[in-house]
Amino acid sequence: MLGNLAAPVFSLATGPILARSLAPEGRGVLAVSMAAMMFAPALLSGGLPAALLHFGARAQLTRRLLRQVLATALALSLLGTCLVLVYASRMDQIYQDSLWLVAAAVVVMLPLDCARGLLQASRSFGNASLEAWISNGLRFSGVVTLAAVHELTPVTATAVVLLSSVLATARWLPAIRSLARRAVSTTPDAITGRPFARYAAGSWIAQLASVSNVGVDQIVLGFMAASSDIGVYAVAVTWAQLPLFVVSASQRVAIVRAGTDWDDVFVARLTRLTIAAGAVVALGLAVVAPVAIPLLFGHGYEPAVRLSYLLQPGLLFGYGGYMYGSLLATRRRPGDQSWAESAGLVVTVGGLAALVPVMGIEGAAVTSTFSYVVTTSVLLRLLRRDGFREPAVLVTPDDLRWLVDRVRGRSEGGTGALR
Repeated sequence: MLGNLAAPVFSLATGPILARSLAPEGRGVLAVSMAAMMFAPALLSGGLPAALLHFGARAQLTRRLLRQVLATALALSLLGTCLVLVYASRMDQIYQDSLWLVAAAVVVMLPLDCARGLLQASRSFGNASLEAWISNGLRFSGVVTLAAVHELTPVTATAVVLLSSVLATARWLPAIRSLARRAVSTTPDAITGRPFARYAAGSWIAQLASVSNVGVDQIVLGFMAASSDIGVYAVAVTWAQLPLFVVSASQRVAIVRAGTDWDDVFVARLTRLTIAAGAVVALGLAVVAPVAIPLLFGHGYEPAVRLSYLLQPGLLFGYGGYMYGSLLATRRRPGDQSWAESAGLVVTVGGLAALVPVMGIEGAAVTSTFSYVVTTSVLLRLLRRDGFREPAVLVTPDDLRWLVDRVRGRSEGGTGALR
């Protein structure tokens, strides 16, 4: 959670500088570029990072398989660069310079994601946490410097984001061989390429649909709305998604723990506590939004307050959905996860087409909320069908006592009980 806290902390620090320096129009250009940077690697990932995390945490990989994965990642990255170039050529001139930079950076993103999967598989959460803080710290420093010399534009802001993400990995990249050795099997449990490919394919569809549900709205809005409206929408999304650092932290640790000591009781408890924590943070943000958003980002972003209210209900559903999807993946059912995410994607595409022409960016916010509701509902239904019977929504007094005992045990040097 400490590592995931870096994103919201620096978003609150960097976001207002970007919003005020770029104005809604420039902020919209940056939002489209960042959406492309997120979407392109997901589109071409093939599920490789997720599969490396899953099987690497169990030390079931082989050296030959690792080499094949790296070669595939490089080839897919080159294809991703080509796709971003095509997308840029279809956009208005105002977006193109920033998108050229994204295209150049995409070639290294997927290999880095694969290396990051090995890092998390080795349970090196300290390194992952430090990387997040370094990346966001470099981004903040770059944005502040450019703003101070009046050189902060959508293009330079895009360059700062890309460079900070790449440079932050420099600390642990020299240890990649050691991380790979930890993920290689020394027992007969090593897998072949076929089960790896099956798991990767299922995870890829789920990840692609999930990322599409989160970022495709801003990519599509580049064709359907003014860049100033997209800038306002991007601020609303940034504000509404601040509680996700809680969910993301629980999700990543839970996936790795699945290799050794996972059970339904533990994941249900973790899910309930995660939803409750996310809801508390979201409620606090909703209360202060009418004052905080105009104060931090500028009065030109006041419509983002209403948009954040339209986004929050869906995100509350989404907190559970993130955890339910992780449970399906750890049960080696990424295909079920894909069905749920694909259902949400259908809602996203249909809703954007139907509502944005009528309601503008508010239509995009309503669509996002319905997409989260549908995705989470399908995920929970699939879990129930797979035999998951634990309560999975409302936190219980036992959950709170367990959490207190766990924290107290850690503070006293103990390990605490899982259950």
